[in-house]
Amino acid sequence: MLGIDFLVENKAIWDFAQSKICIAGAPHLLHSRPNKRHWCRRVILQENTTIPAKSEAVLSTKAQFHNLSTACVNQDWATELSHFEDGLHVSRTLVPRDVWSNIPVRTLNATSKPVSLHAGTVIAEL
Repeated sequence: MLGIDFLVENKAIWDFAQSKICIAGAPHLLHSRPNKRHWCRRVILQENTTIPAKSEAVLSTKAQFHNLSTACVNQDWATELSHFEDGLHVSRTLVPRDVWSNIPVRTLNATSKPVSLHAGTVIAEL
């Protein structure tokens, strides 16, 4: 299991019946997401873009939130590693605090054809 050393060191207790994990004595509620279409935080493309075949590109994106509580505003955010389409990969990217537009996200088009993306396309989750 990934992170087992951390869990052992911090005497983690995972209670599946109550959907919580206690780490170093502090309880944390666990939530599952039944449907990925109901993202509450996502990164979308700001402008139409074509990524040439077998190349990398840095895309200009912006963050969209369904509901961002004031407690989350001063947190650090990063995009999730993802495979957007066959052969198109999106890397993890740290997002500067309080920056919600013009976020540079690196992508790799591993295919032999250019990939065109439209503004508003969801690129990754935060």
